[in-house]
Amino acid sequence: MTEQIKVFRPDVQLDEYGDPKPVAWVLWKAFDGFFAPANPAEALQPGSNTVIHGGVVYIRGAAPTGILATDQVEVRGLRYAVDGAVGEWSGYTGYKGDQFAVKAVT
Repeated sequence: MTEQIKVFRPDVQLDEYGDPKPVAWVLWKAFDGFFAPANPAEALQPGSNTVIHGGVVYIRGAAPTGILATDQVEVRGLRYAVDGAVGEWSGYTGYKGDQFAVKAVT
């Protein structure tokens, strides 16, 4: 069963020196895809309530989605950062879509 994968990309404006500066995350596109969550891990620091969530997102398609390693995705109500490069999901018959790891710290 697929679920909605919302992809967010920073809206960039130029600063006083003409350099790009991200100002806000905006919804870029939404896809139907699959999410394989990983077991959450707790930080090893004493007194910390940090939990690291992660998983892998799979999006079927005939062509690459255009998702970048600098994007964020929202799945099941939690915002994740794309963790590494977006890879090709392929099988015996060739390209199936994109796949990428995601990570969030709460």
